[in-house]
Amino acid sequence: DIRQLRGLAQAQDLQAFLPIHSEELGPNLGNRLVWYTQLVDDVISRGVDQAWMDIKRLHATSQWYGYGRYFRFDGVEEYCWFGVNFERWAYYRDTPLWLQRFEGNRSIGWTPIYLKLGVEYHEVLDDVVSQLRVEAPVQ
Repeated sequence: DIRQLRGLAQAQDLQAFLPIHSEELGPNLGNRLVWYTQLVDDVISRGVDQAWMDIKRLHATSQWYGYGRYFRFDGVEEYCWFGVNFERWAYYRDTPLWLQRFEGNRSIGWTPIYLKLGVEYHEVLDDVVSQLRVEAPVQ
């Protein structure tokens, strides 16, 4: 019972609204969030250019939890969503980027896509593209 109560208390602490600090309102956070959305678009553009992703009749979307793009792996009917998901970032893994798979209109799972740390943008882009290519179904 005590272990369950501690777990509940920890979960409540994660969901609590913490006071806002001035450094959270500076341009660095805003710039980083804009950068994440640009990364999503660049990854999708590269996948389309290299012909292992298809975005025909699919679009970018903003949701309450973030921003992303719908796409299909080339030759696959089911579609996916790739983007920034603030909720999953906050509660599940240390990454803002997530891949969501669908069967029909039903979500069948989420995969975290990790960011390479301490490197330039082109290396981060290459690494994220590599992670998504691994997720592509084998044809």
